[in-house]
Amino acid sequence: MMKKKIILLLCTIFFVTVIEAQSSQKMLKPQKADIEIAPGDTVDVMLKYAETLLGSRYGRSKIGGKTFDCSGYTREVFHKIGYTLGASSRDQYKQGAPVRLDSLKRGDLVFWRGTRNRKSIGHVGIVFEVLGGGRFRFIHATRPGRSVVIETFPDPYYYSKRYVGARRIFY
Repeated sequence: MMKKKIILLLCTIFFVTVIEAQSSQKMLKPQKADIEIAPGDTVDVMLKYAETLLGSRYGRSKIGGKTFDCSGYTREVFHKIGYTLGASSRDQYKQGAPVRLDSLKRGDLVFWRGTRNRKSIGHVGIVFEVLGGGRFRFIHATRPGRSVVIETFPDPYYYSKRYVGARRIFY
C-alpha cells in the first residue's frame, strides 16, 4: 500500500513538473477582466491602473488594499485585466515568454535577483516606458519603508547589478 502511494506521489510530481515546463513558454490567456477593455487597449488600461496605485505602501507578503509586496503588486495589476500571475516573483518568472532587453515592450515583467539569495529571483516590476538602448522605466513595489514608485533602469546602484531578465505575459 505504501509503495503504491509513493509511486503515485512521484508520478504526480513528474506530471506537474512537465506541465509547468511546457506552460512556461506560452503566453497566458486572459480570464474575465475586472473592467471593460477595448481591443488593443490592454497595455494602456493596465498601466493606467498601475499608476493609480503609485504611493501604495510596501508590505512583505501582502496583496490588495493599498499594501503590496512586489509580486503582489504585479499580480494585482495583471488580475485587473484578467490575467492570473503566480504568487511570488520566482513563480511569475516561469510564466509568459522570455524577452531580450533590447526587445522590451510596455507591460512586460522585469526581474532581478534578491538581496538575501542572490542566485534566485527576488524582485519584479512592470515596464512602464521603453527608453531605448536597453533603458526603461518600470513601476514596482519597492521595499519596506517605501511605496509603489516608477524608477529608471539601469541605475548606478541596485538594479543594474541584479537584473535577470524579462517575460512577456500577453500580446
